This record gives sequence, C-alpha cells and structure tokens, in this order.
Amino acid sequence: MLSDFSEKIQSLFKKFRGYGKLTEKEINEICRDIRLLFLESDIALSATKKIVEEIKNRLSTLEFTTETSPGTLVSNIVREELINLLGKPGGIDFSEKPTLVMMVGIQGSGKTTTSAKIANYFATKENKKPLLVGADVRRPAAQLQLEKLSQQIKVPFFTDKDPFLACEGALNLARSKGYDLIIVDTAGRTHVDEELLDELKALNERFHPKNNILVIDSMMGQEATKVAKAFFETIPLTGAILTKFDGDARGGAAFSLREVTGVPLIFLGVGEKIQNLEKFDPVRVVNRIVGMGDIEGLIEKVSDIKIDTSKKPPEEIEKWNFDTFLESMRQIRKMGPLEELLSMIPGFSSIKQMKDMIPDEKQMKRIEAVMLSMTPKERKKPEIIDASRKRRIAKGSGTSIQEVNQLLKQYEMFKKMFKSKNLKKGIKLPNFPIGRI
Repeated sequence: MLSDFSEKIQSLFKKFRGYGKLTEKEINEICRDIRLLFLESDIALSATKKIVEEIKNRLSTLEFTTETSPGTLVSNIVREELINLLGKPGGIDFSEKPTLVMMVGIQGSGKTTTSAKIANYFATKENKKPLLVGADVRRPAAQLQLEKLSQQIKVPFFTDKDPFLACEGALNLARSKGYDLIIVDTAGRTHVDEELLDELKALNERFHPKNNILVIDSMMGQEATKVAKAFFETIPLTGAILTKFDGDARGGAAFSLREVTGVPLIFLGVGEKIQNLEKFDPVRVVNRIVGMGDIEGLIEKVSDIKIDTSKKPPEEIEKWNFDTFLESMRQIRKMGPLEELLSMIPGFSSIKQMKDMIPDEKQMKRIEAVMLSMTPKERKKPEIIDASRKRRIAKGSGTSIQEVNQLLKQYEMFKKMFKSKNLKKGIKLPNFPIGRI
C-alpha cells in the first residue's frame, strides 16, 4: 500500500526527529520536503498546496514543551494533516427500501468485480440481502462476469437487454422477494464520452438512486480527479471506491480525490479476491503509511477467515517444519497480499531484511508448488533434502533447483529471525495459525 510514498514519508519523519529546534529555516525546509514528496507522488497541485499551507500555519504557531521534541511534534502534525487531506469516510444511504446503488466508472477500473465485492461485504458483514444487476449491456462479457461472481458469492443476479428494463425489473424483483440492497453495474467505456454520461444521466433521472458510487483505478494517480469531475458534473456522486489500492505505490488518486472533487471514499480494493475489500478509514490508512501499523485491521482480517483449529502450530519454532509452514501460508493467503498484512504490524516497514523477503502472489504459488512436490518425510525433516532430492522437487514443481535452494534458505532465515531477541516476543494474535508474527 503506497510503498514508495510510505518509504519516503518515513524517511522524512526520521529527518524531522533530528531537529532540536524549529526556526523559520527548518519550517521552510519541512514544507519544501513535503511539497516535493507530494509532487513526486503525482498528487494534485491543489491538494499539495493545501497540506503545505496547513502544515506551515500550524508549525508557525506551535508552542513547544520540554516533554515532546520538536521533531516528534512535526511528525504528529504531518500525520494529522495527511488524515485530514484524505477526508472523512463516506457510506451507503439505506434510508430507502430497497436501497438502490448505481456503480459507475470507466472500463478497466474494476467496476464489475467491485460490485460483487460490495454485495459480498454487505451480505456477510451487515446481514443485508443484496441483488446484483447487470446493466452493462454494451459489453456482453460484463453481464456474464457478474453472473459468475454472483454464483460464487451466492447472491441473486438479474439482467435485461435494456439497462432501464434491467433496473425496473430489479426493483420489482427486490420488492417481491424482499431484497433490501440493489447493486447496479452500469455501462463503462474505455474513456469518458457523452454517450456514456447521457445514459447515466437518464438512469439517474428515471430511478433517482440515493447512491451513485464511482469506481476508479488507484493507479491512475491524479488523472483520477479528471474522470471523477466528468462523472460528478453529470450525476450527483455520493462516494468513491479506489481499486488496486494494494498495488498503488504513490497515492496520487487517494490524496487528490477528496480535495479536488469533494467526493468521499467509502471502500478500498486491496486485492483480486472477493473478500479483498476494506472499509475506508483515513486514520488506519495513514498509520500504515507512516509505519504505525494497524493491529485492529489485522485482527479483523484474522477474524474473517475460517481457521482449522485441528491444525495447531507448534509452540516452539524449533518444532516447525514445511507442513506447518504450508498450512500457515495457506491461511495467511486467505486474508490478502502478504506485504499488505505485514504493513499492519507497527514498525514492520522499517525492518528491511524482512521486507526484502516478502514474496508476491505469483511467488507464493511457486513456493506452494515446491512444498507440495516434497514427500511427507521431506516436509517434516527438511534437513534430509540433498542434491538429488532437490532435483526431483524442482522437476515436480516446475521450478528450478535455485528456487528450491532459495526456499530452504529463506525457511531457515525465518526460523532464525523468529528466535532472535527482537522478534521472539512478537505480536500475539488470537487463533492465528502462524502463532506469532
């Protein structure tokens, strides 16, 4: 999550903590550093100007005490202003029954998948009875995709060849069947054009939805604000969802959208899986960015997955083997990208040795293939894996001997690090299969 931005802001915080006093020179230097960081991160100029002005005003009137160092106060102020810039979270207006939600956005933003994610979220967490509606009749694959997703999450699906008839039919079906949430996947385009906006405007005038939610790709940077403006000038947007937030390194869209358009963020898409949807919380987002972690969010993710309590991990790290390693990895993958999870642990981002060892989803699949190619005896006693066994494991998993060696080496490194004084105590997570992180 915003890895480049996070690394740079934490580097600035380290620099700020070195300040023994704050004169006009230091204040100007702080503002310059923040301005450069924001511009390098593709954050809108208006948002950059706003946060720099707020920080400068607060620093200029700051009263110091002997209890807190100037550098710590500066870091606290910058953190608070980052939270303010993201803005308060939005939400869904459920005042009308059934509640109608129009999902809007351009093609490639993840609108169809996000529609299913929202349905799953409210069905599993808020006890709602959602109905998914395929109103994107211009892209046949969209209706098929949404129908398959609806089957996957066991949510009813409705569509029609005409978007207006699809919405009308969905409302009638919801009233007769007792569905209290209608999520409409509207037509998208490769870019914003008049035909698309005219259709959305007509749908809005016909059905008067209380919720018009813009789905936008976080990787677009501040370009996202131009797309948002085009939609906002056509229909009354009530909120936005940023997709691919886990892959966004800079944060241009996140830190620009609210300031430029006034549209609040409601959810963040943090992975490809249906459950990879987070309710937007500016405090949690900023805390993770600045290295303070998000233990509450991590525990929520742990609580959301079904743990097989019959497979308890050994209490002592010396008793670990590849069977427990494989089981723990599978449980962790259910919660989302590994780097995203570990960023929720306070101070994790500063441990470069561990950051460099984090595999992405593709690598995780290859690691699993290597472990599955081991015999039960090899998984229990990795020390017996010699050169000939490595060749067999590599061939069976479709990997290389080098990758097998790398996994064995990383496994031993993890064991050593968990036994070290710095990480031994760790953070105890209730019912978490890996035991300690």
